[in-house]
Amino acid sequence: AQHLRTIHSSAFIISLDDSYPPPESEVDVSRALWHGVISSETKPRPPQIARALESRFVDKPVQFVVFDNGVAGIMGEHSVMDGTPTARMCDDALAWLADPASEFELSISSPSTTQEPEPLDFDLSTTPALEVAITSAKDELHALASAQALSFVRTTYGKRAIKAFGVGPDGWAQLIIQLAYARLAASEAAKGKVTEWPVGTYEAATTRRFYKGRTETIRVVTSEVTDWVHSMADADIGREAKVEKFKKAVRRHGEIAREAGMADGVDRHMLGLKLSLPPTTTLPALYDDPLYSRGSRWVLSTSAIFSGRFKEYGWGAVVPEGFGVAYVTGFDDFLQFTITSRAEMPNAKFAQEIERAAEDIYELFAGTTPGISRSRL
Repeated sequence: AQHLRTIHSSAFIISLDDSYPPPESEVDVSRALWHGVISSETKPRPPQIARALESRFVDKPVQFVVFDNGVAGIMGEHSVMDGTPTARMCDDALAWLADPASEFELSISSPSTTQEPEPLDFDLSTTPALEVAITSAKDELHALASAQALSFVRTTYGKRAIKAFGVGPDGWAQLIIQLAYARLAASEAAKGKVTEWPVGTYEAATTRRFYKGRTETIRVVTSEVTDWVHSMADADIGREAKVEKFKKAVRRHGEIAREAGMADGVDRHMLGLKLSLPPTTTLPALYDDPLYSRGSRWVLSTSAIFSGRFKEYGWGAVVPEGFGVAYVTGFDDFLQFTITSRAEMPNAKFAQEIERAAEDIYELFAGTTPGISRSRL
């Protein structure tokens, strides 16, 4: 119990992961940080080592993971830690590492005050049932991790081009996701796994300007968004009209984002009301309303952060039929999307639709903006 208290009270954890071979590609590193290295074999043989999450304590909000080849990253449990402060922390740590003269902003007055690390040895031999539980957990973990899919999309243009078109990058990226999902649903919904569009789409807004403020929901799907997406499939609507509908949708998205950032959204309010009721109280009918339920099921869970020092980050889908879509709009030359889902979902096809939607929107604007060529900026 004391060991667990020590772990829980620590500011962060460092996991030294000796999985072999260590991950190297962007996808393999991201998956290894997400759920650990898993083996394609049920019983991997030496010299292959598949640690999965055996070297992690996944309840920690900040856990640095370092592999044997020097590749490193972070894994975090989200309930007490948000993306913005996490990205800032990573930026600071990476800046220190990049500076040969850095002392990591540490000032130790005397070497004698440095505490030596002490091993926390767990003796589980006195509880045989734990061995059975650990073996079962390993099997379940392997099955769960193997059932996840992850893809990356990096567009051929970035923030510079989008701003040249007079549009905000965040709204642009969100409409890429909506158009891509609408097209995916048009071809896949009849097969029973993909939900028909439009779907509940979550984007996080920070409310850190308020005392103990964290996040509020930006509800991405609006009448303006659906109007524009429908126009993209209508050959009778001209290019200029589609551009105007796009800009109108982005303006509306910006209004909702600003309202959420000022804590004028609805979702945290509704959650607070729900949690304020005694456990035995029957919920008001609104919470069971089909439209409210559908609009609060986040088939698309999206969010954006930016760091000039890393491009890839993400999380898993929040519902079985959903997708996690993390994106970065801060680079001049590209937009970055990370798409996660369960393996049975058409993850690779959704990634292709995001790439296609990004190109189509660029072409839409390039054909109507004076002085802008169709070549990438």
